[in-house]
Order: sequence, then structure tokens, then C-alpha cells
Amino acid sequence: MKMRIFFAAAATFFCLLLFLSYSNHFDNGFQFDDHHTIVNNIHIRDISNIYSFFTNTESYGTNPDNRTYNPILVTLNAVDYWIGGGLKPRVFHISIFASYIVLGALLYFFFKKIFDLALADRWNSWFALFSVAFFMQHAANAETINYIIMRSDSFSTLMIVASFVLYFDQKARRFRLHYFTFLLGLGTKDTGFIFAPLLAVYILLFEEKMPLWGPLLPRGNFSKTASFIKKSAPILIVSVFIFYLKRTLFNQGSPLPSGSEGASRAFLYFVTQWQVIAHYIGNFILPVHLSVDKDFVLVSSMWEKKTLLSLFLLLFLAAAAVFTSRKQKIRPISFGIVWFFFALAPTSSFIPFGQIANDHRTFFPYIGLVMALGWFIALKIIKVRDSASANKMAISAITAACLAIVGLHAFGTYQRNIVWGSEELLWGDAAVKSPDNARVQLNYGLALMEKGKYDLAFLHYNKALTMSPRWSYVHINMAILKNVMGQSEEAEQHFKTALANHLMNPNAYYYYAVFLKKKSRLLEALELVRRGMKVSPNYAGFHALHQELLHAAAATVSELLAYERELDKNPKKEDYISLSLSYYKAGEYKRCISVCEKVLLLEPDSVVAYNNICSAYNAMAEWDKAREACGKALAINPDYELARNNLRVAVEGSAGGGK
Repeated sequence: MKMRIFFAAAATFFCLLLFLSYSNHFDNGFQFDDHHTIVNNIHIRDISNIYSFFTNTESYGTNPDNRTYNPILVTLNAVDYWIGGGLKPRVFHISIFASYIVLGALLYFFFKKIFDLALADRWNSWFALFSVAFFMQHAANAETINYIIMRSDSFSTLMIVASFVLYFDQKARRFRLHYFTFLLGLGTKDTGFIFAPLLAVYILLFEEKMPLWGPLLPRGNFSKTASFIKKSAPILIVSVFIFYLKRTLFNQGSPLPSGSEGASRAFLYFVTQWQVIAHYIGNFILPVHLSVDKDFVLVSSMWEKKTLLSLFLLLFLAAAAVFTSRKQKIRPISFGIVWFFFALAPTSSFIPFGQIANDHRTFFPYIGLVMALGWFIALKIIKVRDSASANKMAISAITAACLAIVGLHAFGTYQRNIVWGSEELLWGDAAVKSPDNARVQLNYGLALMEKGKYDLAFLHYNKALTMSPRWSYVHINMAILKNVMGQSEEAEQHFKTALANHLMNPNAYYYYAVFLKKKSRLLEALELVRRGMKVSPNYAGFHALHQELLHAAAATVSELLAYERELDKNPKKEDYISLSLSYYKAGEYKRCISVCEKVLLLEPDSVVAYNNICSAYNAMAEWDKAREACGKALAINPDYELARNNLRVAVEGSAGGGK
């Protein structure tokens, strides 16, 4: 009984420590890719769009180059937007942290199960608890928990661990409940696929009790091999099938580059990943080189000294995985190492990614390393405890060291949260650690420009241009800076270069249009916005700017009709309401009514739509229809003053003998 109370107290302490270490992160803002997936993404602003998340990859974000089919991720963002009533980072962070807590709870049961299968020891609960505490407090995880759109990593990992926990339960396994969480993980991020091969390894090591090479030696293992295939094949087949569907139906993914040049790049990317993975292992041991964006570049040859040393480290780990798969007692170490490599496979293989390395990618893989290290330490403690000359001091020293490490990580997490607290701190930190990364220089320059430090911003923009002279985002921000500094001609040239280099970048259209609007070149700006809306219809800024320009440019009826046709492709009641006002001001009262009727199809109880219909009928002196429309508006909201006034006009017009 005392031991249970002590255990509960320890678990409570670790929970409180976790809350304390993350207590300063809840107000951290949107960063980096958060802007095109959340901030500027008009789709997540209406919870009724959930169906479209599963049918249209455009809902993922405003950047056509970065769209993927991850409907569960988009749904999570939409739900948080709906709960918060807008773009409130605190709501997103609370949601993400809540799922992180659930992950920690499930990890305890996961680690406990794996440890018990290896060796049923009375201290396994403690070993599992310490392992969970170490993972949850690991400072590298702060890169994922602070980066809102990287809930894709944390939530897909939660679903993978949940799938294992459900698989462990016989009743849940019988009803295939682990398939449900598996599919949720797949819908959040492609790494969800990794559950299938990981489950196969688990079955091989712990259910069929074979080493990793067991299926390759069928003599004497035929029945076990057959059982292994029977158990693991279904989930692997489902995984491959869904992977195929995502790539074909939604044209998603980064296929292998074609041609000899592409194949060479794919190979060099793979070789570069040896250094990247070695860096990840270094951060696992001592996370002092964490950065929001790394400056790794493709190696020129696999024979470089650093590359070969990294390969040696990876081969050593692979050999350790094979060696420790021999005996049941040490198989959690093998499983953990395999987990680490499998979890990194989607981003560290022959398929090149635009960003060669990211520290947030280690969230899922580190569970494997924690499992391996946690069990390795557990075996050492058990050995000391059960030795003839059991040394309590040694056990206490190991325990104290483990507690100290968890505490230091908690402190490191708290410090990383501070860095993530502002763009200037975040990108300034990255500029020190990754000085040769053009994205880092650009984003640090942007943070400096927002603080009014124009000379410093110009310096970093120039560095980014030197590294990536054709990158449209650098030219956009340089143009904005030049305009602020009074160099409008140079600014416009940068805008034009940005568009010429990347016609699919919605930001290039938007900010150039804003620039032209301020220069009173309204028709040019209007045309740019329309072109931009074709590239990215769900870019939030386009809609408001388009309405402003329509009014300011005294848009013709033909222009309004063209805009209506675009809206019909992606109906939004707010945009229709604005368009109805534009028609009204242009004297097109019937079209004003027609557009309001489209609003009523989307929202049958729209007071504003009925009021605008009333206004249009008043303008046409059709008083009876006007009274009817205003009556419907007031039936919905008796206190709506505009409808009262319009109804008074209709009544007075009718009394005066009008039409």
C-alpha cells in the first residue's frame, strides 16, 4: 500500500513538473508554416467545411506547393479555431498540450507492457514511469509542442501509441479497434504508416519470440514464420493500399526524382541523412543545438570523413538492434532502436525533402531511443539490486542521476519555450546556430523589420538573396522593406521578380496588390488579386482586399459578375453579403437579391440577407416584397435596427401609393 502511494506521489510530481516546464508556452504565437496552414487558411474558419477537408487538398493551406492530404490535421485546426472563436494561439496550445498529456499516459502502459514481456520485474512500473518522464520532459520535444502545425507529429504519434495499447487489449484487438486509431494517425501525417511495420516487428520479437533475422531462417521456424506473416500481413496490406490511394487520388507526396541527375540527388540526400541522424542522436544525448531550422546541405560525396563517421555510428546501432534481438530479456532495446530508424524513414530515406533536417522530426523517433535507453538502465539497476552484494547506494545514485537528467530537461524545455515566445528570439537563435540557411536569414530579417530595425533586416535579407537569389519569398519581403524605406521603384522590381520566379506563390500576388493599392493603381491591384485567387482560393487576405478594391475602383457590373462566378466555386456567406452590397451600390438591385438568396441557402436564418433583400426591394419600390423580407428579418431578430428602418420605409412607401 505504501509503495502505491509513493508511486502515485512520484507520478503526480512528474506531472506537476511537466506543467511547470510548459507553463510559459501557452501564449506563444503562430510561426513559420503556421501562417499558410492556419493563419491565412480561410477553410478552417468555418467548422461546416469539415466534409471538404476529406475531399479537397486545397483545404490544407494556402501554399499550393505544400498541400498534402491530411484531413484529420485540418479538422483539428478547424475545431480549435471554432472553440476559440478565431485565431487564438492559446486555444491551439491548450488542445495540443492536452493530447500530449494523453500521449504520456498511454506511453506508460506501452512501456510497461514491453518491459513486462521482456522480464516481469516488480520494478517495471517505476522503469516505465521514469522512461515516460524522460520522454515527456525531453527538451527536443519543445520544438514540436511549440510549433502549432507540428501537432501533425504529436497527434500522429499519439495515434500510433494508442494503436499499440489497443492491440495489447484482447477485446479491443478482436474488434480491430487499433485500425481506427491507425487510420486517424494516417489522416494526420504520413508517418502514421509506420505503425504497420512497427507492429510487425513487435509481433516478431514478442509474440513469435524470434530474433530480427528469424524469418530468414525458416528451418525449424516455419510455423512461427507463418504465424508472423498471418498476423502482420493484414495491417501491412491496408497500409500499402491507403498509401497508394493517397498518392493517386490526391496526387500527394514527393516522388523519386527522375533521370540520372534526379537519382544522383536522391542518393546524396540519403547519404546526407547519415549526418542528420547522427545530429539527431547527439540532440537526444545533449540537446544544445536545437533550432527551428537547420542549415544542412547535401554532401558532395559519401567519402567525406564526417559522413563516414556518421555511417559507422548508424551501423553500430543497427548491429546493436540485431544483437539485442537474440534474447527476450533484452529485446526492448532492439525494438527501441528499430523504432528509431523506422520512424525516421519517411524523411531520412531516398525521397528528398525541401528541408534536409528538422529538429521537430525527432518527436516520434525518440520514443524508440527512450525505450531502448530506459530498459538498458533498468537492466543495470536490476543486476545491481539482485547481486549477492546488493549496493543500495549505487541504485540510489543511478536514481538520483535519472532524476537530475529529467530536471535538467525540464529546465531546458522552459528555456526553449522562451525562445519560441517571439519571432525575433526564435529566428535570432536560429541565425546563430544555422547561419548558412537562407530561410533563417529571411525570417530573422522579417522579425527585425516588424520591430522597425530596417538596416539590420536589410542585412539579413541580402544574406538570404545571396544564398537563394531566385527565392520569391526573399524578393517579396525585400520589396516590402524597400517600400517602407521610400525606395518604391526598387520595391516594385522585387515584387515583379518574386512573381516571375514563382507564379504559384499567393503571397507574391497579395503583397504586390497591397503595394499597388497604396499607390492608387487600383485596377492593376484588382487584376493581381483575381489572379492570386485562382492560384489559392482559400487565402484569407484575398477576399477582404478584393472587396476593398471593388469599392475603391468603382467596379463595373461585368467585374462584379466575374467575381460572383469565382465565389460560386467556393461559396462563403460573408463574401456573398459583401457582393450584395456592391450590387446594391451599383444599382443592380435584382442581382443584389439573387446573391442574398444564395446566402439564405447557406444560412437560412441570415438577418443581414433578408435586410439587404428588403433594401433592394425598397429601391425598386416593390413595397409588399420589401415588407415581407423585413418581416422575416425581424422575426429572426426583433432588435435588428436596420431592418426596422427599412420596414418603416416600405410601409411609408406603400402608404404613399407607390408601386
